Amino acid sequence: RILTGGLEREGYCLEYQKENHMMGVRIFLSNGSGNKEIENSQQRIQMVLTTRAIQFVTIDISAPGMQEMRSFMREKGRKREGQRNALPPQIFNGEECRGDYEGFDIANEDDDLEEFLGIPRKNPKAEPVKTGAVAPDVGKLNPGKLMKDQIATKNTQLKEIVSTAENKESGSEGKGLIKGINEDNNKNNAFNGDILNKKD
Repeated sequence: RILTGGLEREGYCLEYQKENHMMGVRIFLSNGSGNKEIENSQQRIQMVLTTRAIQFVTIDISAPGMQEMRSFMREKGRKREGQRNALPPQIFNGEECRGDYEGFDIANEDDDLEEFLGIPRKNPKAEPVKTGAVAPDVGKLNPGKLMKDQIATKNTQLKEIVSTAENKESGSEGKGLIKGINEDNNKNNAFNGDILNKKD
């Protein structure tokens, strides 16, 4: 039994000729595996190829009379670690094995499916959008507008505190408060200057 482009024929295929059957994208599968994971992978491959209008031929190695194709797939297919034989689904282009479902799925996600299958691309691969943005240097502090606004707000608050303290300057409490504020203000201005210099 051979499946061509999703059309099933029992015992023969009107479009099938053995010499042509060895060409193009071929999906080796097993409709009698009884393994749900294998069945889902086989269906996924066929759905993706059909949706993307990529011509392919499916070969059911579990069908009667397909021992030769089954042996070919096991010998040439991609065998995973721990597997005694290569398991379906296996993807070929002509005689060349292109990979199994895992490789197919990764290539499809990365928009490299045509390259994986070994066929020409129908559409150019989409290029990443370049925004011109670059990652800031590691360790470099860039205060930006928000930092500048915060510095200006803090300076304004300090000025208001100093003005209030000056009204009490005649007392010892007021003089001590002004001295402490001036020291903090000097430290703050030095810190702000360092930040802005780093930005420049």
